[in-house]
Amino acid sequence: MAVFRSWITAEGDLTHVLDFLNIQGIPTPTRQQFDRVSRPGVDGIGLWYTGERGEPFQIITVSDYASEANANSAFTAARAMVGGKRDLYWQNGLWGTVLIHAVSMQPKKYVKSAVGGQAISAGGSGFLLTLNWTMETLV
Repeated sequence: MAVFRSWITAEGDLTHVLDFLNIQGIPTPTRQQFDRVSRPGVDGIGLWYTGERGEPFQIITVSDYASEANANSAFTAARAMVGGKRDLYWQNGLWGTVLIHAVSMQPKKYVKSAVGGQAISAGGSGFLLTLNWTMETLV
């Protein structure tokens, strides 16, 4: 049985909404944003600091499910998160609160005999669900 290292919860809640066996990509943290200012005839540049905020980033998640119906239900739950805030846990720690911009599904993969899954017991069959996410870390 695998140990989840990444998952999503409702904001401020510890109950897992979706668990991931793997996340590909790296979430982007918030950072101080600025506008670069330059004027003709004036040496150098100026910076106007416009506040700390995140920028949209993409990640790909992989989860296993014992049945195709369970995988479809998980995708429906993921789609319901679009436009909402969730807490993202990455590498066993709270990454932060993210805004879900979009989620799409890659074709589900049938697994005849799994090793190291969470929902699929060792040697059992099931489905792998791969989701493409667009998120933004919030302050």
